[in-house]
Amino acid sequence: MRLLAFVACCCVILCCVVNSYSISRLTSPKNEETSSTVESGETAPTAEGEEIASTVESEEIASTVESEKPVAAPESEKTADLGPVASEILNVIHFPFDSGKAAGERCVAITSGAEFAFRWVPAGTFTMGSPEDEEERDSYETQHEVTLTKGFWILETETTQAMWQGVMGENPSKWQGENKPVDSVGLDEIDVFCAKWREAANAPEGVVVQLTTEAQWEYAARAGSADMYGGKSIDEVAWYGDENGDGTHDVGTKEPNAWGIFDMVGNLWEWCSDRYDAYATDDEGKGLVAVDPTGATLEQCPGDVRVDRGGCWDSKPYECRVANRGFYDHDRKGPYVGFRFVVIPE
Repeated sequence: MRLLAFVACCCVILCCVVNSYSISRLTSPKNEETSSTVESGETAPTAEGEEIASTVESEEIASTVESEKPVAAPESEKTADLGPVASEILNVIHFPFDSGKAAGERCVAITSGAEFAFRWVPAGTFTMGSPEDEEERDSYETQHEVTLTKGFWILETETTQAMWQGVMGENPSKWQGENKPVDSVGLDEIDVFCAKWREAANAPEGVVVQLTTEAQWEYAARAGSADMYGGKSIDEVAWYGDENGDGTHDVGTKEPNAWGIFDMVGNLWEWCSDRYDAYATDDEGKGLVAVDPTGATLEQCPGDVRVDRGGCWDSKPYECRVANRGFYDHDRKGPYVGFRFVVIPE
């Protein structure tokens, strides 16, 4: 009798142990990956075997037309070594190797560890130069019709020191600040910068990366406007008139023009690739029609003096007019001149 009681007691204890183990298996998560939110943007199975996606609540960086929702890049285009934040940014950008759809369309690309924002400038025809009654104009600003047959992506701001540092590995600027425009660079160095950026961005064959021509610069600066400062007052769009020698300001801190482009006037003069000379005219002094002009020849400008545009932080208002033409020796480097570049799709 005692033996039977002992066996019954053992059976009860064994059942309790089994039930306790089963309950613990049912109530505990299979592993930490299942119960936690995935921060890398990948998917993970729930306890029921379904897939869930994590949400990254970061500020959107516009790609293609800003009103469109960003489209995730294919898995092959993601970069694993940039960390979760940079990887999410890369999912909503593309490189500016295809033509845009409308003037001012925005495209953001990350290369060499820096962010490069561009605006689309469509092919078109405009009047280059200034009317004869424009205040403090120069005789070298003869109005003439210009047609640009190819659209292009132009850098939204002047090239910043962070951009230059990322591509070139050094920063020669007098006015230090990663969001300030790079200064004290000559045309030979800018050519190297463009070539290195093109390589780093893995641009397809046929895509051109270059310093702006003078015509591209003025067309983008006007943004469809015919007035002196590109459609807005000088105080709205430009850093200028500094008599204290304080130098440059962070880019993008004034208002953009109608195509979303910042600092086309003021802050720093901007190099153009053209050699400096008077615009071509007929026997009566009227400007000649030009198609994709690239400036004077070396014979016409033997000193290799290049155009710069837009005025700078200490300029007078008339120097910041979008038709005003400055000039610099091509190898001169100073704290008054910077640049922006363009990408021309094939």
